[in-house]
Amino acid sequence: MSILQGDLQTRSGRETLFSKLVLQRPKNVWFSPSCGPWSGFSCLNGSRSVEAWDELQQTRMKFLEQVALGDVILRHQRQHGRHMHWEQPRGSLMFKLPYMQEVRYYMLAVDVDLCSAGDLKDPTNGLPIRKTLTILSTSLNLINGLTGLRCPGQAVHPHHQVIEGQICVGGQRMNRSAFTENYPRKFARKIALLL
Repeated sequence: MSILQGDLQTRSGRETLFSKLVLQRPKNVWFSPSCGPWSGFSCLNGSRSVEAWDELQQTRMKFLEQVALGDVILRHQRQHGRHMHWEQPRGSLMFKLPYMQEVRYYMLAVDVDLCSAGDLKDPTNGLPIRKTLTILSTSLNLINGLTGLRCPGQAVHPHHQVIEGQICVGGQRMNRSAFTENYPRKFARKIALLL
């Protein structure tokens, strides 16, 4: 289910999701909640003023619903002997929340770099983009299949494109960070094969 099928920040979106979980009984649920409020960039912006910090805290409170939703999905999947996978950019403060204690207890973790795991490249200049994801999973098979998919560094990729800034994709200007929110096809295929 994507944002096109329902916004999980709304009651109707959550009801649609749980109807699908109950009726379709998926073996795997991939959960990638909004990372914005938990990113280092948000912390930097929040530190600019007291007002900015207060605004960041209000946004985080709003997005705690997604964390709670993830907890409930994990319990549901475990109760039925099925898997859940939770993705965030590495360094996300979401995984440090006290509400994540149960998640961290029942799920294994692996870090992957999308320049290696998915051949993520800047569409403008072709430079690899080293976006690192932390993936928590109840599936040992997925964790084992993703282990080692880290950037080999200077030997293979001497230069990486930073995620900051803007690019032009299909005639439309967009933030490079928004471009990197979509998984590269190679990475999505690898995940599908491992599940």
